[in-house]
Amino acid sequence: MTSTAGDLRLVEGADAIWAIARGEKRARLPKTALDAAGTLLPAVSARLEGAGFFRAAETKPYAVTVLPATACNLGCGYCYQNLEQAQDGSPRPPRIPSFNLRGKQIERVVDFVGRQMAEHGHQSSTLLIFGGEPLLNPNGCVDLLTAFRRVNLVHADMVTNGTLLTGPLAARLEEAGLRSLQITYDGGQEAHDTIRVARTGAGTFDTINANVREAIAATDLHWSVRVNVSHKNAHTLVPLVEELATIYPPDRTDVYFSPVHDYGVGFSNELEYSEELAARFIEAGQVLLRTGFSLKYQAMGEDCAYCGVVGGKTGAVINADGRLYSCWTTTGQDGWQVGNIHSGFKPDTDIADRWVSCESDIKSEGSLEQRRRFHDVVDYALLEAERARRLGTGSAPVSASASASASAPAGARELVAAP
Repeated sequence: MTSTAGDLRLVEGADAIWAIARGEKRARLPKTALDAAGTLLPAVSARLEGAGFFRAAETKPYAVTVLPATACNLGCGYCYQNLEQAQDGSPRPPRIPSFNLRGKQIERVVDFVGRQMAEHGHQSSTLLIFGGEPLLNPNGCVDLLTAFRRVNLVHADMVTNGTLLTGPLAARLEEAGLRSLQITYDGGQEAHDTIRVARTGAGTFDTINANVREAIAATDLHWSVRVNVSHKNAHTLVPLVEELATIYPPDRTDVYFSPVHDYGVGFSNELEYSEELAARFIEAGQVLLRTGFSLKYQAMGEDCAYCGVVGGKTGAVINADGRLYSCWTTTGQDGWQVGNIHSGFKPDTDIADRWVSCESDIKSEGSLEQRRRFHDVVDYALLEAERARRLGTGSAPVSASASASASAPAGARELVAAP
């Protein structure tokens, strides 16, 4: 079962409990560490606290997502920025309106962030550059990174499809302050090239990999690889990660798998949160661990800096036209804006019905509770495998059924000392 308390997530398996604090610190605990209600015993909690397990910065950075461009050069059918599926079956679904961020508007964005930080007591900021495809506006991305130095930028990431990335551009972004890039795959090449396609219909797998190799050679950037999983590609996870291991540097790459969700744009993922799917995730994760990669573990117990608190007190999602949203999934969608960078967020009472949360139920493949149980099964097995490799005790495969029951009540997560 999964128990969450504040930023702490507990994952209980057959032999132990993993505790994850703020998605970074992990500790493996005996099963006797929980009381009957599934919470940490006071003595265990005190011992972890004494060891600095719960310690965090007194003031978190103000978390900002900015879209420098809302257009995209790909036509993925499941994208939540589509307005609907393409009626002619083409890879050109209608999308949210197109805007680019540049010039004085960038300065206005940073001015707004500075006001939010002052009002809510934040001393620094983080930046996620999002899209659309942000590299449709490369100069805007560089200028945005440079401008954010005014608000004490401490970390900057970008989510890009990788098709427009080059070595020189990656070096420019790194010099301006970028530290991490996320690239997404939709399974092995055959599946990927029927899902993650250009708006012309062309596949993108080889282009992405060639561009990534060039950027890796030109920079010291960290890489986060997301693998979107649906009924169209779940069978290709192992060969995909075997290929990724030949491209990405293990010492600066982490990988995670994410089922594709139905956001109401006409795409339905026929996968279910089943034991069979958990076994596929576990097998692919174990391949990555054997080749030296780090895995990202779902941190569903953590409050989202963007949507966790109504009113933009801990973070903001800013569209290229200056409008504010509570979540990436509603950005650019008509009627979902919750303010703008000029006048700020609207009063909480006026935007409560438009404040979309990460905790919203998933439409197709299962409820939020089923999703939590599924990730408990997968993460417990992989945390155990990761621990076994660190201890040099081998890496015998851990099955989905042996790690935690997918039908068990919402459970506890295993907490591991950070590798």
